Amino acid sequence: KNECAIEKYVGTSVDIVVPETLFSVPVTVIKRDAFSSGLTYSGNGTGAQQKHNKTIKSIKLPESIVKIDDYAFANCFKLKKINLDNDLIYIQNYVFANCTSLDIDKIYCRYIYGNAFRGCVSLKELELKCYQIGKYTFYECLNLEKITIPLDILSIDYHAFDKCKKIW
Repeated sequence: KNECAIEKYVGTSVDIVVPETLFSVPVTVIKRDAFSSGLTYSGNGTGAQQKHNKTIKSIKLPESIVKIDDYAFANCFKLKKINLDNDLIYIQNYVFANCTSLDIDKIYCRYIYGNAFRGCVSLKELELKCYQIGKYTFYECLNLEKITIPLDILSIDYHAFDKCKKIW
């Protein structure tokens, strides 16, 4: 295939622009944990602890991106803005989980998988353009007040909006 992916971001920039191409090859995927730091294990064997990116506030994605893999931006607590209106195909599991500052108003993606926006407490109003919303996708989005869902949606999985107290 003539495409490439962003595997891992290492840096301290506040505002990031993901390139449309790398070495003339289209960037189409943001890989698992690319901007989050995934899980780390403590030296005394007490278990996994979540790490997080402490600097990123905004990300500009190119139109070439079609898929964002699991946990790609999870626990980026300062992430406030990212453009998700480029007709993505997949937003996988836990992509923006616990991005507590995330404040976007449009998500245009065919398939949004489970827990993708779990704990995004700064979301208030959303316009969705999608076919599928996975389980627990907006779980604990405590300030979500209004959501516009297209009439041609194919499925909304169980508990997709659990604990979204302001829309019930």
